[in-house]
Amino acid sequence: MEGRKGAVPGLGPFALTDLAQGMSRFGRLARSVDPARPWAHPRADVLDGQTFRTWVRRTLRTRSGRAYFDIATEAVFAADASDISLLHALCYAVGNGDLETLVAVDHGAQQDRVVGGSVVVAERLAEGLDVRLGDPVASITQDRAGVTVRTRSGREHAADRVVVAIPPTLAGRLVDDPPLPAARDQLTQRLPAGTVVKAFAAYPTPFWREDGLNGQAASDRGPVKVTFDVSPSEAEVGVLLGFVEGGEALRWQRLSEAERRRQVLGCFVRHFGEQAAHPTSYVEKNWSEEEFTRGCYGAHFAPGVWTAFGESLRPPVGRVHWAGSEYAVEWSGYMEGAVRSGRATAREVLDAPRSSGPPHGA
Repeated sequence: MEGRKGAVPGLGPFALTDLAQGMSRFGRLARSVDPARPWAHPRADVLDGQTFRTWVRRTLRTRSGRAYFDIATEAVFAADASDISLLHALCYAVGNGDLETLVAVDHGAQQDRVVGGSVVVAERLAEGLDVRLGDPVASITQDRAGVTVRTRSGREHAADRVVVAIPPTLAGRLVDDPPLPAARDQLTQRLPAGTVVKAFAAYPTPFWREDGLNGQAASDRGPVKVTFDVSPSEAEVGVLLGFVEGGEALRWQRLSEAERRRQVLGCFVRHFGEQAAHPTSYVEKNWSEEEFTRGCYGAHFAPGVWTAFGESLRPPVGRVHWAGSEYAVEWSGYMEGAVRSGRATAREVLDAPRSSGPPHGA
């Protein structure tokens, strides 16, 4: 795609027509999927038996049309189109509005940032609660009398029920006694997080604004393919944020620190000029290295996972319930989805009979 200003990439008539028919077909197919039960689709085996990239390559005819879907996939899933099934892409899109909403800044999923950082949401929700940090849970034991949670330091906490609110693949690293049912355990083995690194470059001023630029860019050339202006609203300093995602991130993070920086700043220079080559500070945040995320932005489903194991995603296992963004029917992968899932799981816990025990013997 050729570089240009504006929200719509500069595409020729053939590419625009190709992209329009591809978006139309994808949207029509997505609307046929129930995001609460994607495995129940009449053609679920076919949709889940192929990668999203297979569909893109078969449906889109132009390089630019295919590039749009590839960039959108990296931006939304932090994964490549070859990593996820077509059924998962459809389910995710329809559960979050549509593909255009997911990638849009104006009136879309990328529109807002939280003043003070996203941690403010968790801090506000935690006000008034007995939150204990610094001692992660290591194991969960349940029987007909209740649940005992044991931390890494050996402390034990007893409860009637427990809600596990970490990504599915990390939940699979907890020791469960008795062990989880096979289908649930197999599911957690198949839900990896995406790979994403955020690269921040700070400058004395947001100089790009002087040229009439808003600091936002999308490109089919990496390693940074999506860039935002994240300058503080009440400060003169300018900050550019570049996202390195999916397969691009897997390759890029193996480079030396100096080479990673050089490549990121090279992308900023391409968009905003030579001044972008000289930040006052530069910082990277690799979410794959964080112990309690091991990636971002959420779990993704490879071909065959929804149809083989999807029904095991949300139901509780005895006294153990699940909550988090991945479990949301609407806005999965977003903070909105995490809150919706938390409310749904809270209702589930309140409605559960207090006498029920593990379904597989204890």
